[in-house]
Amino acid sequence: MKKTITITIRNDFHNTSCVVRLTAVPGGWYMSPHQRRRSRQALCIKECICAGAMGERGEQDWRISSQGETYEGGLIIVFREDLEPEIEFLPLAEPEEN
Repeated sequence: MKKTITITIRNDFHNTSCVVRLTAVPGGWYMSPHQRRRSRQALCIKECICAGAMGERGEQDWRISSQGETYEGGLIIVFREDLEPEIEFLPLAEPEEN
């Protein structure tokens, strides 16, 4: 059985949202070209240019992977926790006394 997850895509300009079920793939979650077109239709009017590839606009809980579009025209989605690399804070060096 394939692993799936449901995400909400929002457009804060039109005050719309839609729910999409994504399938797990290496490196994130896959959104098919059909899902992409359907979300764009649900979130934004036909000739509007306010939004991104899926009709999204505003703060989301996810982002489109740096892999961008797949060869099939779908998208790879990753969650916001993956945006920031882990930063290790090192202690400050004590000043040398002369």
